[in-house]
Amino acid sequence: MIAWTSVCLLCLAWTLWLDPSHAADVREDFLEELSGVFTDASQIQDGDTNRDVLEFRIRRVDVPALQPALALYFVELIKGQPFRRTVLGVSPAVGKKLLVVQYNISESKYPSSKELGPADLSTLTLDDLETRPQCNAIFQLLIPTVYSGNWADCRHLVEGEHPLYLFTITCKGINLEPPVGAAEKSAIVPYELKRVVDSPQLTNKRPADVSPCDSQQ
Repeated sequence: MIAWTSVCLLCLAWTLWLDPSHAADVREDFLEELSGVFTDASQIQDGDTNRDVLEFRIRRVDVPALQPALALYFVELIKGQPFRRTVLGVSPAVGKKLLVVQYNISESKYPSSKELGPADLSTLTLDDLETRPQCNAIFQLLIPTVYSGNWADCRHLVEGEHPLYLFTITCKGINLEPPVGAAEKSAIVPYELKRVVDSPQLTNKRPADVSPCDSQQ
């Protein structure tokens, strides 16, 4: 009887772990938490002068071509100048994990000098986006409001491989740890990008939803 009860509890736990509605909730929380403006300016002011100020601007966008994946628009700036921009497609994976696919935007059709607005992003087609499987990332919910994953830098190769950055995302910001052999050098790791602006796109919440970060304000 005890053995049968244990098996039933194990099956129930496994069912909850794979529950698609639970995975959808994890994805919604992830999108909300990763939306905003983040910078490591305060860390550099405190003494890390070996690198330039890094800023991430991330907002939730509507890209019908990527559905059922939900999308984020990611712009990376160095010293205030745009350095990289990507569209991220976020899909539920097994359990508390999320698949994040990086898409490069066609430079010929949408040059980096052009600021992309919601109308531009909503009309992107799969022909406008390029991705490579080795650049995908898996993020996992470790504890409430804390996500971790390895993010490939597909601009560079180190010994034939794309270097992996360890990202940790919390309500307060983003920590990232560069791998050995990364192009940049810094005396202080991890890089600490603090949230300085919440994303205005946090208006597409689930009905009667409360962000898990609200309780930490």
